[in-house]
Amino acid sequence: MSSPTPSPDALSRPETPLEPKKRRHIPTYIRVFIAGLILWGATIFAIWSTKDTTLVPSVIFIGSFLVPVTFVLWIIKREEQTGAARDGTESALTPRLIVAAFFGAGLAGVVIAAILETYLLAHHP
Repeated sequence: MSSPTPSPDALSRPETPLEPKKRRHIPTYIRVFIAGLILWGATIFAIWSTKDTTLVPSVIFIGSFLVPVTFVLWIIKREEQTGAARDGTESALTPRLIVAAFFGAGLAGVVIAAILETYLLAHHP
């Protein structure tokens, strides 16, 4: 009884070990959003279960920063990947400029809101 002869293709292809399944990469901005959402939910649960109102500023802080921070991370990732504006020219956005604009706009918003609140609510009891 003779053994079957392997085909010529089988002889020319080296055996490759089975490759492990590649893990799907979740972008940083999605991981930050999910982690922030979990943290926000955990803080709300802590307030609900303990009836401790000292955590309310944390809920407001996390909730108000979650989407803007996620958006900035998405912009930074997009600029790193493309590096170009829509018309094909080199993009002027750098991560440093994006973060500076984020903090500058946030500071301006807080200052303007404080000034408007002072003047608009000055005549109300």
